[in-house]
Amino acid sequence: STLQHVAITGLARSGKTSLLHYINKVLTLPPRALRAGQLGQQVPRSRIQNWAYIDFQDPRTLTTAGFFQTLLRQLDLPLDGPVSLPRYADLLADRLKGSLMIQMDEVQWALSNPEFDLAFWAMLRSLASSALEGRVSYMISTHKSLDQLTTYTGDHSPFFNIFGHRLELKPFSEEDARELAASSPIPFARADVDWIIARS
Repeated sequence: STLQHVAITGLARSGKTSLLHYINKVLTLPPRALRAGQLGQQVPRSRIQNWAYIDFQDPRTLTTAGFFQTLLRQLDLPLDGPVSLPRYADLLADRLKGSLMIQMDEVQWALSNPEFDLAFWAMLRSLASSALEGRVSYMISTHKSLDQLTTYTGDHSPFFNIFGHRLELKPFSEEDARELAASSPIPFARADVDWIIARS
């Protein structure tokens, strides 16, 4: 009955952002748009009604106000007047219908930004743990380990220890790489596939 939180880690250019977008799209596409076997029956497609994506490298999200505005815009929740941490929490608590997955990409950039202080992260944790009764979940991506993220400017951040589910993206096996090359709509010659795999 309570949504869980997921942290995706991996080296730069390992596909973390692509995976975030894929998860969002594959769970919201109509079944007829999916490939056969792309999603098993065990995947609860209707469990999450609202999705929001925040990229901490986007210049529009470099402030707490920008973060709030971007999030609320994606949820079609009107903004009337200045937004503060308490007001943001009230807007979600009062107007959010259904459950919400907030995907936050490149989280390590936010940690080096003084705009996102301990109060900000504590508020995000509160929304997930009690304020919205388990209807808010976070999926983050970072090239830092969660152990590195739990220490914030020398203080212990309460936000990053809620992530019980962790996925580390690693390089493809040769079998996976060949399967990906074979899925191209423009076929690769075998010699080209061998060259790509040898150099990647």
